[in-house]
Amino acid sequence: MIIGVTGTLASGKSAVARLIASSKDAKLLVADKITHSIIEDDKEVSSHLISLFGRHILDKEGKINRKKLAEIVFSDREKLKTLCRVVHPRVIGKIKDSTQKELDKNKKAFVVIDAPLLLEAGLEDFCDSVIVVTSSIENILSRAHRHNGLSEKEALKRIRAQMPISEKIKHADFIIYNDGTLKELESQINEISKKIRPSPRLP
Repeated sequence: MIIGVTGTLASGKSAVARLIASSKDAKLLVADKITHSIIEDDKEVSSHLISLFGRHILDKEGKINRKKLAEIVFSDREKLKTLCRVVHPRVIGKIKDSTQKELDKNKKAFVVIDAPLLLEAGLEDFCDSVIVVTSSIENILSRAHRHNGLSEKEALKRIRAQMPISEKIKHADFIIYNDGTLKELESQINEISKKIRPSPRLP
């Protein structure tokens, strides 16, 4: 069974994905890590990005500086779309390949996909269940500054560049509101975990 977890920046999406994966003894696939690996290691992708965004996105060692790239794409929605067109097909391919390997080993296995752009990447139909994590803007901005070092202006740019949370919620099978304590968050996850049952897929 494939569970997709998504949400806005600093909503607590990754923490929820880890807890769900732990509760289900599931394989956890983190889209951000896969994306970083592709940008750093796939020479065809990195060359394409340099040609699109310029050599000023490189660091002193000649590797793509993700922070510089993020500053560019989150300031211009069209540039973000351009980045996604280059990177998403490879990220989606790796996620699907890794998922299939798990299901080939055990049709009743659980796979959790942690992806901020799960819906934008068209992975909704690939998942059996979609969990959307949301939080108040005050908590999001606080976490973005505390954990990611982003200013309020930078955080808001990133939030506005993504699908609005109100739209993401429309696609959710389950919604988690992450504005309380860790105990309250775990309680919501436990309730959802009980409702998610394996559904073996046809070969």
